[in-house]
Amino acid sequence: MPALLAFVALLLLLPAVGLGVAAVGLVLTAALLVGLTSIALGATGCLFNWILAALAVGISCRGVQSCRRFVARVRHE
Repeated sequence: MPALLAFVALLLLLPAVGLGVAAVGLVLTAALLVGLTSIALGATGCLFNWILAALAVGISCRGVQSCRRFVARVRHE
């Protein structure tokens, strides 16, 4: 009986892993499309600034904040 339960658990785990892989694929596709669209529209500095601002607020990393200042400096020159 425990072997049957382990087999059923494995069968339930496979679709969950598959859906997780599909979700990650969709996230990467969406990120790629947003990035390409921003490049096509010429808004890369603004997009990168928003992304870096969200990262800086989320993780308060000095590296992210310095990169954000660098992007702002490049945009103003």
